[in-house]
Amino acid sequence: KKYEISDLKVDFEKTMKSFCHTMEAFPWEDKWAYAMWCAQTFYYVSHSTRLLALAATRCDLSQNALHRRCLNHVAEEKGHENLSLNDIKAVDHKLEDLPELTETQLFYQNQYYWLDRQGTPAFFGYLLMLEGGGVHACGDAYKRVVKAHGEKAAMFLKVHSEEDVDHLQKAFDQIETFKVEDLISIKKNMEQSCEMYSGFLNRIAGEVRARAKKSA
Repeated sequence: KKYEISDLKVDFEKTMKSFCHTMEAFPWEDKWAYAMWCAQTFYYVSHSTRLLALAATRCDLSQNALHRRCLNHVAEEKGHENLSLNDIKAVDHKLEDLPELTETQLFYQNQYYWLDRQGTPAFFGYLLMLEGGGVHACGDAYKRVVKAHGEKAAMFLKVHSEEDVDHLQKAFDQIETFKVEDLISIKKNMEQSCEMYSGFLNRIAGEVRARAKKSA
């Protein structure tokens, strides 16, 4: 049986369910943990426009609609990393005190491989993970951050849980136009991306637990 779009949607829901559990377990109320999350977000989002621009160059001349979509998406994502910088300031931290984690580097660096070796359709696994995470998991995180740190500290979460929700459906609409053989690569990239994103969440959460144990 060929792997089809309906199979991808089932796997997407399964992956998102697991991812939501990881997001729920994250200590959003801890000021340092939240600042670290904002910093990791800044580090990977800084690559978004570059990855999308690269995705546009990987489209051949028969993929003009996909090429234009990637270029349009570059404009939409321009400057989004600055939302995270403002959130960091709102919780009284500085980016230079919040190092980029290895798990974060692996998260976005992996996309340069997928684009170089598998092409633009495979990159949509990363987009599904990000857009899906925004729709399925960021709403709850946003409410918890606002309650703990205030509205001004939650602008990135607000934009990606409330204002960009149509991006997920647009991604699936585009995937509908891809060849069936591209869907396996999309699935693998989606699952890898969730695993790596969960990696830096768990790394930060583990540090919070270690600090609490040490102080106790």
